[in-house]
Formats: sequence, structure tokens, C-alpha cells
Amino acid sequence: MVGGNIPGESYEAEVVDRAVMGRSKARCRIVIPGDDEISGRHCELIHENGRVYVCDLDSTNGTYVNGVPISGKHRLLNRNLPDQHCHIFNQLILFKVIFLV
Repeated sequence: MVGGNIPGESYEAEVVDRAVMGRSKARCRIVIPGDDEISGRHCELIHENGRVYVCDLDSTNGTYVNGVPISGKHRLLNRNLPDQHCHIFNQLILFKVIFLV
């Protein structure tokens, strides 16, 4: 994760099928602390049939991919990774997806 309240902070998560991102330590696999504008369960990364998606979970302030607000499930295109980025309120998330075989 780059930008927002915690510049340079990074997180890793192996997404076998799904991983929720947000503020809640009890309800999220990827916890983003220190920003009250991020919902407890803000968005979800989904690995499905060899593709990676991000899905907003009806968050208060929305989820954006490459500057465009998303609703529902949005595919992150493999050819653009790791260049795709996601905004969760004022946090900028840069995705780096590594497929394990």
C-alpha cells in the first residue's frame, strides 16, 4: 500500500479465493488501520478462475480502480498489473499479483 496516512506501508496476502480489506481486525484478512474513513469491511479481493477482481462491499466512501468508482465486482486485468491501483477513500493501494502454480 502506498500513500494515504501510512506512506510506504505494504501488506501481503495470499488470496486463495477471497480476502476482505478494511479497518476491522476481526472481520478482515487485510487490515488497514488508522483511517476512520475506511469501512470496517470496505472491499474484497477475489481470485476466481485465474482472474483477480476487487469488489466494493457497500462501503461508505466507495472504492475506485484507476480513478473510476466501482460497484459490484470489477476485474483487474492481468496485462495491467501491477500498474492498476485502487483508492479506498484516501488510501492508495497498488496491486502486485503473483500467481502461484
